[in-house]
Amino acid sequence: MILERPHYEGHPPLWWMMLAAPAKLGVPYEIGLKSINLTCATLMIWLLEFKTKLPEPFKVILPFSYFLCYQYGVTSRPYALMVAAMLLVAINWKTRDEKPWREALSMMLLCLTSSYGLVIAGMFAANWVVRFVRQEHSLIRNRQRFAALLALLAAAVVMAASYIDAEAKAKADAKLAGWFGEGTC
Repeated sequence: MILERPHYEGHPPLWWMMLAAPAKLGVPYEIGLKSINLTCATLMIWLLEFKTKLPEPFKVILPFSYFLCYQYGVTSRPYALMVAAMLLVAINWKTRDEKPWREALSMMLLCLTSSYGLVIAGMFAANWVVRFVRQEHSLIRNRQRFAALLALLAAAVVMAASYIDAEAKAKADAKLAGWFGEGTC
C-alpha cells in the first residue's frame, strides 16, 4: 500500500495510512471513509474560521462555496487536508523566519497531501529562500531556518520519488501492451 498506491493515485501514503486505521478496526467502508474525510473537512473549516485573518464576509461565504463545501468536503480524497495544510502555511507565513519549523512542518504536511501539494509547497519554499537570500545574502545565517528547509527538501525528495516511477511504468506498460496485446502486462 505504501509503496505501490502513490505511483498510480497521485496521493502520498499519508492518505492511505489514514484510511487504513478504520479499515483495520473493521469499520464499514462508507463510515470509515466518510469519517476520515469529515475530520479533514472539519479541520479545514476550523482553521479557516478561527485561525485565519480573513475578512468576516469571506469567513461566512467560503465554507458554503462549491469547492470547500462539496468538492473538498464531500468528495473523499485528501483535498480537504490539502486546503487545511495550505491554510497552515498561510497562518505561519508571517513568522516563518522566527519560527521556521512551524512553516516547514506545514509545508511538509502539504507535500504529504497530494502531488499538487508537493508543487505548491515547492513554490512557497522557493519564494521563501529567494526572499531571505535577497535580504540577508546568506543561506545559513539563521541555522534553524536552514535546518528546517533542508528537512523540507528531504521530505519533498522522498515524496517526489514516490510519484516518479508511475509515469515511467505507465509508458513501459503501454509500450508492452502494444507489443503483446492488451491484458498481458
